[in-house]
Amino acid sequence: GSSFVPDRFFWWWRASRVITDRDLVGNAVEVIDEFPFFSFLLGDMHPHVLGLPFVLLAIGIALALLLGKKESGKPGFASHLSLGWVGFALTALCLGGLAFLNTWDFPIYLFLVAAALAVRMAWDRRGLSWGVIGRAALTGIALGAVGIVLYLPFYAGFQSQAGGILPNFLFPTRLAQFFVMFGPLLAALVFFLLALSGRTSRGARFWRRFGGFFLLAVLLPVLFLVLLIALGVVTGAGQEFMRRLMELPIVQQQVGGLSVLDLVAAVAQRRVVTPWAFLALAGLLAWVGALLARRVTASDEAGDEPTSAFSPPVAFALLMALTALLLTFSVEFVYLRDTFGTRMNTVFKFYFQAWVLLALIAAFGVIYIARYGGRVVRWVGLPLVTLLVVAGMFYPVFATYTRAEKFQSQPTLDGTAYLDQQQPGDAGAITWLRANVPGTATVLEASGGSYSYVGRIAAQTGLPTLLGWDGHELQWRGDTVEQDKRRPDIERIYRGAPVAELQAILDKWNIDYVVVGQQERATYGVTPQAEARLAEAMHLVYDADGVRIYQRND
Repeated sequence: GSSFVPDRFFWWWRASRVITDRDLVGNAVEVIDEFPFFSFLLGDMHPHVLGLPFVLLAIGIALALLLGKKESGKPGFASHLSLGWVGFALTALCLGGLAFLNTWDFPIYLFLVAAALAVRMAWDRRGLSWGVIGRAALTGIALGAVGIVLYLPFYAGFQSQAGGILPNFLFPTRLAQFFVMFGPLLAALVFFLLALSGRTSRGARFWRRFGGFFLLAVLLPVLFLVLLIALGVVTGAGQEFMRRLMELPIVQQQVGGLSVLDLVAAVAQRRVVTPWAFLALAGLLAWVGALLARRVTASDEAGDEPTSAFSPPVAFALLMALTALLLTFSVEFVYLRDTFGTRMNTVFKFYFQAWVLLALIAAFGVIYIARYGGRVVRWVGLPLVTLLVVAGMFYPVFATYTRAEKFQSQPTLDGTAYLDQQQPGDAGAITWLRANVPGTATVLEASGGSYSYVGRIAAQTGLPTLLGWDGHELQWRGDTVEQDKRRPDIERIYRGAPVAELQAILDKWNIDYVVVGQQERATYGVTPQAEARLAEAMHLVYDADGVRIYQRND
């Protein structure tokens, strides 16, 4: 349209799909790349959002460890917290809670806490050594173990769809898309690193460290992929695996008559022509690593400048940068196998936490640049970062405007208010159920695909139903066994099963109420004959605005 504000349907949703992978024939492969504001705008209640306060708490604990003073007479972890073993227990409680709230966050922030502890120990012992690394690692393992023990009741019934870690051969991230996702934050990080480098890292030792870390970041993952390919081509077991893989229909659609060697060549070509995000991340990792190595053996925390070149806050910002960059770097080469079968969910969960960490670094980095950056860094960096942030603010401002329907409706905190206007029949039925159905009676309604209107009765009343979004059930359970049991019986009820069969199904699933509204009629084509059989097997307890509710006979 002619409006300055985008008017394409669901345009604001596209911000969570900036990263797009392409298969060998050019088809788009969905990748999720949510960030906190998108999740807030969506009203997302998934674990990655609900766990955010505890993520920030874990970051605060890691910072407290880095800032802590060594107390003599206390061993290990306790010597770095004034709370002693109580502090250890509370840290384990927080980290273990992350596993309970959003399992992906647990190893991420356990790593950050252990890394912060390692830096603190290195300062206390005037240098990083294998002994320091070992002590920090053992403390991290102990924290993780205690964190799991504290939440054992959760693990007793926990089922995960994770099926191991798989290599990512085919999908390198394109640099332009990566910059759209993280651009303002990366700019702030780069100028922060420039400000630090200009003050303390002009010597040959820094460049040797940078070169070593860069070669390590480039060669290790490449050698990892090459080794896996070699095992698949040379060894007998690998050849058998590749043969079975090539015979899969989904693979045949991609490779057609290509041989294994042709496939390897195609993958290698893709990696060679799309290396820029990988190389940029490797360079940033090397840069952060070289600066952090300088700070492991130097701390002027006793000085008056809280953000001076070697201070604990600077070191902690570098640790957060290291963690964030490792998260974004790792998905270039590996992903967690799950229901989706691609790196979609791994990118989602890793990028979300990387965004949180980079946002904190950017806020700190801008202040550091303004106060301590060189003249060129200040004059170039601050205007550029400001420009990018202002440009980035287009999304939260106009996405909110669109999502709030241009603020034309009456503001309310009632998330169900739309029903009164758009679905008055359902609104009345929901109100009746809330007032007249106590406990957890089972209410049958239409089921269907994700992000549809089905499941609206259960969602608004809290009463259980047989099946809601079957696609999400597949994600949560990893199979369709239970859905396949329930779906045919739901269809039989709404499509007019004989009364005797109808009563048997109601008894089988302990269904107390059956809702017949516009959604059920549209989904199942409910006929007058089907409703007559429902009325014979049950009794009508609600009938208004095109919605009927039948109750099972006692």
